[in-house]
Amino acid sequence: MNITEHKYFIHSLKGILKERVDFSKLAWTYGNPKMVSNNGRFFIFKKSQSHFLNIMMLTLEKGLKFIKSINICTAIESYIEARLTSDLGPEERTRFEQLQDSLSNGMFQNLKDPKECRFLYCINDNMDVTVQVMPFKSVIN
Repeated sequence: MNITEHKYFIHSLKGILKERVDFSKLAWTYGNPKMVSNNGRFFIFKKSQSHFLNIMMLTLEKGLKFIKSINICTAIESYIEARLTSDLGPEERTRFEQLQDSLSNGMFQNLKDPKECRFLYCINDNMDVTVQVMPFKSVIN
C-alpha cells in the first residue's frame, strides 16, 4: 500500500502485479490510513481534525470496504458508564467516578478539541481498537 499516493497493489502468488487500485475517493471521504492490523486486513482511517475513526477491511473481492465509524469521545464516555454499572471494588469505582466528574466538568475539555490532544491508535486482527489519548497541555492544576 502506498499511502501518499492512495494506491494499493494486488500481486499473484508468483509476485506478478495483477492490479493497481486507487483509493483516493475513500481517503477523501474517510481520511488517511493511520494504522493497520498485523494481518494487513483491517485499517483505521481518520481525518486530521476529526473525532471519528473509520474502520476499513481489505477484501479480495471488493478491495477496501468501510465497516464502521467510531466516535472517540462517545466511546470513552460509554466505557466509563459501563464500568460504573459493573462490579467494581471501592477504589476502582472512586477512580471511574472521578474520571466521569472530570469529563462532565470540563477538565478534559481538550478531549473534545482534536488540536489539543494526541491520539495513538491500534487495531488488532480481530478488529479490536484501542485509543490512547494524551493532552498536549497538562490538565493538572
